[in-house]
Amino acid sequence: MPTDLTHYALPEAIQQLAKKQYQLLKANPHHHSLRFQPKTGTPYWAARVSQDYRALARYQGNGNYLWLWIGTHSEYERLLSGK
Repeated sequence: MPTDLTHYALPEAIQQLAKKQYQLLKANPHHHSLRFQPKTGTPYWAARVSQDYRALARYQGNGNYLWLWIGTHSEYERLLSGK
């Protein structure tokens, strides 16, 4: 998982959508627009930020998730494939 977040500046519109989706996740992780699901074989969960952007989270316990990464769908696929 990348750790230097300075390389992952997101467009302002995506930042706003990510904030909205994160608030929705806190209120209702089962909301259909999130498509929130565990990623098999990993400790991560994936959420839809927009049609083109995804977020990865890790369960912290007590119903809490920590968003670790947000990026394009193609970056997301590459990250999960290990390439």
